[in-house]
Amino acid sequence: RREREALLSLFRHLTPLRRRMRRYTRTTLRGYQQKGLLPAKLAERRPEPRWVEMAPDERDLYDRVEEYISEFYRKYEGERKGLGFVMTVYRRRLTSSFRALEKSLERRLEFLRRRGGEEWLTDEDLEEDALSLDVEEDIEEGGDALWPFYAEETEYVEDFLAALRRLGADAKFARLSEDLQEALSRRDSAVVFTQYTDTMDYLREQLRSVYGRRIACYSGRGGERWNGREWEAAGKEEIKQAFSAGEVQILLGTDAMAEGLNLQNCGVEINYDAPWNPMRLEQRIGRVDRIGQRFDEVWIWSYFLEGTIEAEVYRRLAARIDWFKGVVGPLQPILHRVGRTMQDLALTPPAQRRAAMAEKMGRLESEIARAEREGLDFDDYLASPDPLTAEDPPVSPDELEGFFTRSAALGRRFIPHADIRGAFLVDGGAVTFRPDVADQHPETLRLLTFGDRLFTSLLEGFPAPEGGRFGIARVEAVGRTPPRAAWYRAAGDSLSAVESLESLRKAFDRPRGNPGLAADARGAFLSVLDNERTGEEEAVLRRREERASALREKGRRILAKAAYVWLARSASLFEGGLPPMTSDTVRSMVQAEDYPFAPLAALAGADVPLSPDDPDWQRAAGAAPSSLEMLMRRLESQAEALLEPLAGAPPFPPPESASETATEVTVL
Repeated sequence: RREREALLSLFRHLTPLRRRMRRYTRTTLRGYQQKGLLPAKLAERRPEPRWVEMAPDERDLYDRVEEYISEFYRKYEGERKGLGFVMTVYRRRLTSSFRALEKSLERRLEFLRRRGGEEWLTDEDLEEDALSLDVEEDIEEGGDALWPFYAEETEYVEDFLAALRRLGADAKFARLSEDLQEALSRRDSAVVFTQYTDTMDYLREQLRSVYGRRIACYSGRGGERWNGREWEAAGKEEIKQAFSAGEVQILLGTDAMAEGLNLQNCGVEINYDAPWNPMRLEQRIGRVDRIGQRFDEVWIWSYFLEGTIEAEVYRRLAARIDWFKGVVGPLQPILHRVGRTMQDLALTPPAQRRAAMAEKMGRLESEIARAEREGLDFDDYLASPDPLTAEDPPVSPDELEGFFTRSAALGRRFIPHADIRGAFLVDGGAVTFRPDVADQHPETLRLLTFGDRLFTSLLEGFPAPEGGRFGIARVEAVGRTPPRAAWYRAAGDSLSAVESLESLRKAFDRPRGNPGLAADARGAFLSVLDNERTGEEEAVLRRREERASALREKGRRILAKAAYVWLARSASLFEGGLPPMTSDTVRSMVQAEDYPFAPLAALAGADVPLSPDDPDWQRAAGAAPSSLEMLMRRLESQAEALLEPLAGAPPFPPPESASETATEVTVL
């Protein structure tokens, strides 16, 4: 064990990520702060999971969801493997709110009455990581074969909806009302996250009568504010500014608000529900717990319904890793699998769930323990010296701003913005060179920096200087992808590469002529390209082989799936049961089906292992004949589409010889 730990420590120290990646976790940033390298404030998290006890009538409806999922999941799975997984949508929506469940059932009822047709799931259902579905294969309805189940389910859903609409109590909303009163009595604002737009709409209508214009919301529809009569659209920037200014005290939003909307002025976050993937909850918290948070402590209150699978899983996670204070390091890949664990438990019959919970959570906790002991944690690098010291960037935002706005050629085109400090109007648009200003006005300002098209076009607008009196040469590889260029300046009898704006300024401060500068700079530039060429050739060969290997493996998987479908479809032809599953099975399928599987086997290899434990075989073995035919047609299309890339995939172009590279030299 000691040798293993020593080897892991060596690998951590030698990983090339040390040279390529900078990761700033809370632990890293606090270390910087202690060293005086980070003057901005970092708040402490004060997380508090809040376990909400359901009222008796709410518990009855929760049990009905259990019954609904168990009953129809079993029926749909018996007809078509994979289809029953969509039933877990109801459980996730119920733990968000009974209103979200009601809206989902209304859409499902409409779907059932039409006997199929337009999909009943929303984008929010399909985007949830925990579904883990192949949408093309698993969410397709089964056509006429499912109509008898549709009729039975229609009756069940109609009765279920009637019970939902009679529901009087809402224990979770009652807790939210109390918490908002407490939060706003001690702080000036609160943000409330929920997973579904249906839940957000319910909450805003319930809260509007109390808080009126002090409420705004943000979802996949964009921002919305109450104007006293109705909800009207508002841009992301308007929502953010109103929230920061105190005009809006309660900001409701879905996970769309967790992407790109920074809320460091708010010190209270309430998670009305918890996604099955803990990393998505961490992403929400990261919108509030940011550098520059104005409060010393951030309160994080997360709601869980007592007696639910979600509450039990999160309670055990909180006890094991205290993840509410920040999920970082080696645990992230493991926690991404929590959603699948919840899904499996949701589809386990209630009588077997306790044993399944113990087994699955025990396995998850063992993986967490191993990752904590052996995993690659970037926080470890803060304490260990890095032999490669980071270099300062060659140019700062202040230098860029001065370079453009004070230049004789372009300065007159930059007009200071009348309302936003650090911003300018140029060519009819508003821009800034400062990332912090751009972050405050994401919909108004464009960040002008390297890589931006306007930035490039402005640089190209500088007039070409006359003569070569400064001793500066720019060499560009013409037509090269990606583009390459370099600057050189005369330094006595030799050349010096220009690698920063400061060194370029120094060159212009000492003007001189140099008749041989162009040829010398071109030679130095081609020498750099020559040194890169050998490594590029090796990389090209490696990429080509990796691509071919990936294509062959994809082809072999298609052959295996086709063999399983062929066996399941031909089961009645074999007396005494199916023959053993071997690579000969694939060859028999190829011979029977011929095109396009025969050429695919020739290109990818027919020696494909099969196993009765393979999920693809289990899916095929339990599928209806009509489903098998549809699946075989799909596999034929996939196989045919793969033939051309496998047989004649265009090779990567070989690296161009440096001596043959076309160059353009500009001497200043």
